Amino acid sequence: GTELIKVTDMLKIKSITNVSLNKDGTKALFTVTVIEPDGDSKVEYKYVNQVWMVNTDGGSAPKQLTTKDGSSQASFSPDGKQIAFVSTRSSASNLLYPGRDRPLLGGDIWVMPALGGSARRIVESGNFPSWSADGKTIIFTSGTSQFQLKLRRVDAQGGVPQDIPVKFKADEPLAPFWFYSSYSSDMRWISFEAEGNI
Repeated sequence: GTELIKVTDMLKIKSITNVSLNKDGTKALFTVTVIEPDGDSKVEYKYVNQVWMVNTDGGSAPKQLTTKDGSSQASFSPDGKQIAFVSTRSSASNLLYPGRDRPLLGGDIWVMPALGGSARRIVESGNFPSWSADGKTIIFTSGTSQFQLKLRRVDAQGGVPQDIPVKFKADEPLAPFWFYSSYSSDMRWISFEAEGNI
């Protein structure tokens, strides 16, 4: 066609990221990002992220689970009854984009029933929540500055987070960001992405 793309056409685009399946693969969580006007301004826009869930058989419409501020990076508990996610609701930090091809950072970790309901904050300043196989612990990365991240764990009910020591080989360069931490099924190992390496 010959029609030019206008800035307001961007408001029609929705992107889907952070897809996470429950244990039996019957449900999927995902983040929907849209661009909205920022207040009454006609020239300022903002990204808005929310967590949605859908049955993978396609038998029902997706359901929006979060509505407050920015929410993303959701994951199911092993029994599928709860989800952990990152949100900026009641948070001192905003979601940040640390660079091209990097996921969002910032916000706090919250837990809520998978079918919807009230969310409770279990830790301040965390990203990429991942449940242990027994559902008792959540691991996550903490921090938003390059080379300042920590790998931590917290009780799934909340509490004081504990640092998990991470040692790199002497000849391995230190990665500025760590993403997508995950327990092994026997909970003896933890994997995470660091500059494209696992």
